[in-house]
Amino acid sequence: MKIKYCAFAALAAIFLFPNLSLAQKKWEPKHPIDPSQIEIVRDAYGVPHIFAKTDAEVAYGLEWCTAEDDFGTGQWMLLATKGLLGLHLGVEGAKIDYAVQLMGIRDMVADNYEEEFPEDFQRVLEGAAQGINDYVVAHPEEVYIKKAFPVSPQDIAVGYILGQALMGGVDGMIKKVVDGRIHKDVKDEVKAQLGIGSNAYAISPKMTDNGETFHVNNAHQPIEGLLSWYEAHLHSEEGWNISGALFH
Repeated sequence: MKIKYCAFAALAAIFLFPNLSLAQKKWEPKHPIDPSQIEIVRDAYGVPHIFAKTDAEVAYGLEWCTAEDDFGTGQWMLLATKGLLGLHLGVEGAKIDYAVQLMGIRDMVADNYEEEFPEDFQRVLEGAAQGINDYVVAHPEEVYIKKAFPVSPQDIAVGYILGQALMGGVDGMIKKVVDGRIHKDVKDEVKAQLGIGSNAYAISPKMTDNGETFHVNNAHQPIEGLLSWYEAHLHSEEGWNISGALFH
């Protein structure tokens, strides 16, 4: 994989709740990717621009870049998808492990993956999984829980579904059920939310190189960590030419 750092002008988942069904065989890609066929160029802001012939190769590059930039956040979600977050965070992580098992996400993906996921999409997930696993081989010292690897395409699918559920606040509701707080007055919940809103901030022209004012409006998500935005540009010869934000 060829990685260049250029100054482009452009802006560029068991602790308390064991579950034997989480055990999985070591995953190997059906269509191995050659990293030398992927080119990653970072612009002046550090945003990765990923170029390759196939979508799957670009997906490989994207996972490599996200791991390179913030492997800790990615591992948080991975440990949660595999019911291993309790091993890393203790009781608080075990609550998330319980929520994942309660929702039955892993079983749902296992039951539907082969029939419901198109072959071309499976290849993209395979490329992404290989990208993560190759990064781990290259940087084993960054791994929190060794038994969480290797990652499989199904793990990525589980992570996506879990991410959507967490963004909708399902973890908070499950914690309330477990802690016995679900029957409290709804008004208390409304009061607790006062003052909480989306991120919005401005940069003065005195702080910018070109004297212009920059405004980031209604970004909705935290600045860093879980569910923060990650910017990237993806370009493949199969049709992808995407520039924007995604979650880790």
